[in-house]
Amino acid sequence: MQTVAAITAPMRGLVYINGRFVGECGPESPLIMPVSPQCTLYGEFHPLDPRYLPCACALKISGGQLISESVEDGAYAVIWPGGVIEIEFAPRSAFQPESEFANLDGVPVAIIRGEASLLRVAGNSMALPACAALPDRRISSACEIFMGDSGEGRYMACFETGSFHALDVILAGRMETDESGHVRALTDLNDVVGHMRIDIWEITPDGPRLASSEFAWAQGAPQWPRDAPGAARAACEAAILGLSAEAEAYLTPQIRGTGLLSRVCDGAEACVFLNYAPPSAKRAVGLMRRKSPRCGQVDPVYYNAFPDGGVQGPWLIEILPGQTALQTG
Repeated sequence: MQTVAAITAPMRGLVYINGRFVGECGPESPLIMPVSPQCTLYGEFHPLDPRYLPCACALKISGGQLISESVEDGAYAVIWPGGVIEIEFAPRSAFQPESEFANLDGVPVAIIRGEASLLRVAGNSMALPACAALPDRRISSACEIFMGDSGEGRYMACFETGSFHALDVILAGRMETDESGHVRALTDLNDVVGHMRIDIWEITPDGPRLASSEFAWAQGAPQWPRDAPGAARAACEAAILGLSAEAEAYLTPQIRGTGLLSRVCDGAEACVFLNYAPPSAKRAVGLMRRKSPRCGQVDPVYYNAFPDGGVQGPWLIEILPGQTALQTG
């Protein structure tokens, strides 16, 4: 099977492969090209937007398979079924945000900008997302808590009382504190049905401890899938979350209670629709598993669909035995 690279980037730019100009790509216009099954792919990306810097990567391919550990700074990669390697260049901003300094309730705090952000509290540092802001709230309890905007939600950074030794950081979409001193963290999972995870954190002298976790509906009610691909993805997402009753309700009676879907989804971090045609004409969704910090792999899960659903939508799903990501290895 021919190995194919699908090259993209978050903005328009020019792509060079092994020193040769090969074309332009962008977020809606990937550059598709065949690559050797045994090579090192030296890629360069030159953004047309002057606010971003050029970047480069060196990806090793052996036996038609991307070596996930070779994906380092400059790019991310996803290995798709059918020999497709999706490469997304990750150029940095040409304008380095300035570091920020403040004093919060008598404690010196700072955000030190770099490739990521460092929160510095009383001389002790903790890594935060790149777009994190200075903390806007300090809570003194069993340990010292500093809360602020993470760029995509909120962070809660915990430091040891007295020494301000860094303990741990929690990220969530929203955070609330209650009268007992617990922190309630709410995260929209952005899945098909609209799950939200609610984590309750107990603050201890050693840092935050997860006291309980439950799921709710981000929109107040479920958004049950109306088509077959959505039902297959929703079933896998429920299985990944450990919501076995919800996952089983999408399945045909013949495979309910067999544990097949839970076994197939074991170890997966997400379920996605397939961006590229799978190596079979059968219906399929994909299970995403992390291979390295900058590389993931999508394995197909083949299924049949029947218009005989119920409360959770009009479709029932039959996972095809012998043709799942689990059983094909």
